[in-house]
Amino acid sequence: EFIAKAQKEAVQETYAITKEQFKNIEGFIVTLESEGEKLIQSFDMDYTKIDVAKLKEIDPKFKLNEYSTSFEAMKKVLLEAGFQQK
Repeated sequence: EFIAKAQKEAVQETYAITKEQFKNIEGFIVTLESEGEKLIQSFDMDYTKIDVAKLKEIDPKFKLNEYSTSFEAMKKVLLEAGFQQK
């Protein structure tokens, strides 16, 4: 129980930092929901609105690729990595 609480707090702290970093980027929304023992973090990106230059200022390694511009390619990668579709 102690470890689970520490992990939850670490995720919440990371979420707060991430949310602050991306708060002024139109088209990029970060959310964190709690469902009992689960924490669900979501990144919603609208590539028609995102300013890629601003994203690169925050994360110089950020670049668009086939996974970031194709829903089907991203879905395949995430499912193969063990993510579950709702």
